[in-house]
Amino acid sequence: MKKYCLLWDIDGTLLETHGAGVLPLENAIEREFGVSVKLERGEYSGYTDFEIISALTMTSLDDSSYLLKYESALTSYATALEIALSKSRATALGNIREVLMGLKSLGKWESYIGTGNYEGAATHKLKSAGLIEFFPQNHLFGATSSRMKRPEIIRFARTALANDFEPIVIGDAPADIHAAKLNNLKVIATPTGHHSYEELNSLVPGMVLSTSWSLQDLLEKLTMVRSNDD
Repeated sequence: MKKYCLLWDIDGTLLETHGAGVLPLENAIEREFGVSVKLERGEYSGYTDFEIISALTMTSLDDSSYLLKYESALTSYATALEIALSKSRATALGNIREVLMGLKSLGKWESYIGTGNYEGAATHKLKSAGLIEFFPQNHLFGATSSRMKRPEIIRFARTALANDFEPIVIGDAPADIHAAKLNNLKVIATPTGHHSYEELNSLVPGMVLSTSWSLQDLLEKLTMVRSNDD
């Protein structure tokens, strides 16, 4: 039988930042690219931080001449985000902390992060929401200059974990589902972010959690994943 681990998205899945990152990212883009941008919450659900900058500045991720600008903007953003989150803390979604504690106590499921957040920003969000204890630094796979798109991040995580686990992706956006499918991985969706149960279930029927976090609900879906291997 395959040995699985859980590869969690962050925003809308584990926590809510209440818009704390909007102004830091807008300011970082304006300083680095010299353009004024407006970021609406939820508008870029499922995008990586690199993809958000690309969309807002109308620059291409495939144009290497912009790479240093992306990196510089995101480094500034991560620094400013840490300050913003010290004033307005991120909050864990629903009962997710109890879910993570329950999984940890069972000792059957290792948890990792697979996120479109710039890696430094991801750590700040998890710390602010009080969830970092469940995800050691070497359990985090985020967006970097060598993996700027979500399928690339999931592919990197899958490869890095291949000797020990096959990841099950858990996320709240269609982008999480598409990235998992492109990498031939199983996925469990959760309508705890900007996307409804109906929308997610149309993409991954039968593998969508209820609208609030429940350990029992998650364990039932994980049992379904395992039974499909039999």
